[in-house]
Amino acid sequence: MSVGSHVTLVAPQRWKLWICAAAVAAVGACYIAPDTLAAFFRTSSAMLKLAASLAGLLVLVGACLAVRCRACGMSLVWHGVSTKSANDWLSWLLDVQTCPRCGHQERHRP
Repeated sequence: MSVGSHVTLVAPQRWKLWICAAAVAAVGACYIAPDTLAAFFRTSSAMLKLAASLAGLLVLVGACLAVRCRACGMSLVWHGVSTKSANDWLSWLLDVQTCPRCGHQERHRP
């Protein structure tokens, strides 16, 4: 990649997406094995699923607040989720190079 070439908007923030993905995996584990995890945490499986649902919602809100355009502050996650199809929003988010609102582009830094 040459100096000055463009990279995706989320490339510098990709670590935030990895944290959200790990949290979503933990939430999913609560739905896949609720009885085992409920025994481990000494709670009911219904309470565990309720807590996992709340945690999943908080992860979505956190991702929307954390992954933004550096120039205008637009939430890239929310834009992708709300304007793209269920099959396309994540690939759009990982590939977008230009902010839909302000046209900002991240530059590759050597």
